[in-house]
Amino acid sequence: MNSVEESVSQQLYTPAMMAGLLKISPRNIRRWHRMGLLHSVRITHRIPYFDFEQVQCAKRIAGWVAQGARPASIQRQLKELGIWRTCQRSQLNRFGSRLRWPTIVAKGPRQTRRSAWSAAFGFR
Repeated sequence: MNSVEESVSQQLYTPAMMAGLLKISPRNIRRWHRMGLLHSVRITHRIPYFDFEQVQCAKRIAGWVAQGARPASIQRQLKELGIWRTCQRSQLNRFGSRLRWPTIVAKGPRQTRRSAWSAAFGFR
């Protein structure tokens, strides 16, 4: 790792900083954090600080929301897929998760898993 990569990996971001990078409202970042979709590295004076991996997760969540998904639906489907509380870029990339409104599809090394919610309503 060179010095630029190390400084990016050690940088911590407040909700306002993340919102500025992703061009969304800081209120969304705070809501996703309260819901457990994002995980802070530390909290100082009631301000959560996120690492770069969580910025990447927020970017993915923002993309899903832009496609029409609701945060509560994302939360529920991630739970059903068994990757709840693991919003780490490496974990999401390993599964190849992507939102296909209104369902999240996770592709593992040998299988494709869909949330039960989508199967119950016949979404493919």
